[in-house]
Amino acid sequence: GYTVYPRIHVNEELTFSLDDYSVTFGVLDNSNNFTAVTSTTSTISTNAASGWVLRAYTTQRMTHGNLAQYTIADWAGTNETPTAWTGNCITNSQCGFGYSTDDSTLTGGAADRFTATKSYAGFTHGDQNSNGDPVGDGAGFASGVETQIDYRISVPVTQAAGVYNTTVVYIATPTF
Repeated sequence: GYTVYPRIHVNEELTFSLDDYSVTFGVLDNSNNFTAVTSTTSTISTNAASGWVLRAYTTQRMTHGNLAQYTIADWAGTNETPTAWTGNCITNSQCGFGYSTDDSTLTGGAADRFTATKSYAGFTHGDQNSNGDPVGDGAGFASGVETQIDYRISVPVTQAAGVYNTTVVYIATPTF
């Protein structure tokens, strides 16, 4: 005789996409009062029964060239404690570069911390070994779940006019 051990194999799956892989603020100058807002939407599908997390970080501060006077400070809010950004750098000294997310159940801090009152955080900076901060998540299976990440930038008129750049890295991690 012999013993049969049934086996069920499920392929683990994760699909992740962004609606735009190149987001631009254009030239920061007097025509836009050195303030700009734009966004990107991520879409995740997975059969990970224990959920998923989407994290983000930038490879460097927002820069134009490589001189210190051409670097934009990060927004002072953090992922754990984001802060409201209701004005701009010129009228009320709210300066920097940051992000917000529409995920109201985000892990890593109080629920609704970005969405109860529209709030922003400065990006953490890292490299390929960085985990980044959570910007989206889900507790179980996902099919086409969208998360909108808003980017905002505002600098004083003393900031050199120009196009500023950084790279935002997104990492989608399922938990099976």
